Formats: sequence, C-alpha cells, structure tokens
Amino acid sequence: MDRGIQRLNQRGLFFTLMAFLLIGIILAYTALNTQSGFQSSQNIAGISGLEGVKDLFENIKNTGLAFDTNGSPDLVRQRVLPFNYYFRENRVGLQQTLPIPNGKMELYVDVLNALRVLAEDTNTLHAFDGSITDVNVPANALWGGSANQLVFDVLPQCLQYFVLDSNAAGFSFLSAKHCTADYNTVSLKRVDINVSVSNPAGDFNAIACSMDGNSTCPKNDFNALNTLPYFDANMVLDACQKCALDQSMRTVKGHFDPAKTNTITLSCAGASCVSLPLTISLASGPGFTHNGVPVDLSFNLVFDQQVNGFYFHDANVLVKKPGLGVLKATQGDA
Repeated sequence: MDRGIQRLNQRGLFFTLMAFLLIGIILAYTALNTQSGFQSSQNIAGISGLEGVKDLFENIKNTGLAFDTNGSPDLVRQRVLPFNYYFRENRVGLQQTLPIPNGKMELYVDVLNALRVLAEDTNTLHAFDGSITDVNVPANALWGGSANQLVFDVLPQCLQYFVLDSNAAGFSFLSAKHCTADYNTVSLKRVDINVSVSNPAGDFNAIACSMDGNSTCPKNDFNALNTLPYFDANMVLDACQKCALDQSMRTVKGHFDPAKTNTITLSCAGASCVSLPLTISLASGPGFTHNGVPVDLSFNLVFDQQVNGFYFHDANVLVKKPGLGVLKATQGDA
C-alpha cells in the first residue's frame, strides 16, 4: 500500500471520511471532464486533451489551495482552517483564536497532503487520459516534515496572512507570489480590531502602548484629511469576570504610520496573574502574539482597491500531458 495512503489511515475514521470526501470531489470532476472531453472529441478534435489538463489543474487548485473572495464564505472549507474569513469588495475580515487550538494547524496540513496523495494517484486520474500531476505542499510530522507555519496571499494587495506555531498570527509585508510589486502600505486604509476574552481564567487588568515612541495610548477620531491608515482596537472584556481593566482604557484608536513601530499590549499586572501578555503590532498590517489563556481576535482591513484573490502560499501544482505541453502554476496564477 502506498505510504501516503497508510498515513491517511493513521488518522483513523475522520480521515477515512475525509479521504472519501476528496476522492468524491476528484472523481466528480473527473466524470465531468471525461464527458466534456467526449463531447469535444465529437466537435473539435484535439482540444479536449488541452482542456483536460487545464481543468485538472483548476480542480486541484480550487479544491484546497484557492479560496473564493466573492459571495458568502465557504463554511465547509473554513472547518479545516485555523481561522475564519470573509471578503467583501475591498475588505478582508478574519477571526482567529490565540493560542490556536490543538490540532487546527495540523488539520489543514493533513488535508493538503491528503489532496496531494489523491491528486497524484494514477488510478484516480486514469479518466484524464495520461495526465500527470505533481503537487508539492508542506508536511507536518505525520507526513515526514516539520511544518509550523501557514501563509496565505492576499491579491492584488501583495500582502500575506500568516499563522505561526500556535501563538502568532497576522499580516506580513513580504511580497506575495506573482505580484508585480512589493506591498504598498498606502493601500491599507483602516484596521478594526476586537479582542474578546471569555475564558474564566482570564485576568487582564493593564494596557500599554508604544506608538512611534509615544507611550500614551491614543483615543483619536478618524480624520478624513489624514492620509495615514486608521485603527480602532477594542478590548471586549464584559464576559471576563476577573478582568479589571477600566472601561475608559478598553479602546485605543487613531491614525498610525505603518513605517514606524506601533504596539499595544494587553496584560495582567500583579503577583497572582494568570494571563500572559497579548501583543498587537501595527506595521504593514496587524499582527498578534499571545500564549496562555485563549483570546478571540476579530479584525477587518480596508484597502483602496478590491480584493480578488486569497491563495495558500506554499503550494506548487504541476499538471502535464505528454505531447500537449505543460501547465505549471503556483497559487496566484490566472
């Protein structure tokens, strides 16, 4: 038995069901493309093979590597991601728990590798009439690797959303794949952040800021004449019985320079504290670092142009058919 299939079986009943789900998806696409190829052969000789290569590539990419930025979020796909997301024109919204619950990052990596195994299985791909696939994705310990990070590209903003280990998440200014230019911080117009604490162990009671060297936490309203991006961060602590942060200190807002160091730290001061600090960094985009008592983060970014792509960064797909050329793509390809 193939080692990849053996690893799928190691995941037990859940991944047996997941395997059947992915097999069903691929076989459904296969049947559709086979029928399409047959009809094409009746009408336009020689075209069906090229279309089959392209369709197979698109099917693999859209099954688990590319995410729809139009319409309602795909609730099924969100079940295997360590965060929830939505897109609305020029807005990106994400919900993230830190630390990330056990198994959430591993789950998506497992799904990627299950997709790789099934997409490369020659028995599954017979109906594609000789098409060959090569799918490269990160591997965790179960798959013989050590992946501890997930990165997703936001296009055309050339911004990356990252989840690192279990205690860090946020946006990076590193260039996304297939971008014509590096991320331009001017494209970011507004950031809204909600930090919610409902865990009974939470005992946050202090907040500190460092905004371009200024230790005062700002409370400035939006100014339409200010060209710098604006942020509005709210600490939602009503359900946190042990949290003693004064109501007047729970909102920090104002314009900020992404080129400067800007941080907000929610913490607990005292000898009996349980909660470890949560650090919010405002640079090219919001970044969060936290360990200990779980906190729920909700943040929305507003850009100066519409978002039209959200792709898993660290995947490469190669589809080819001997004699008909090669279609190779990383996420972000048209």
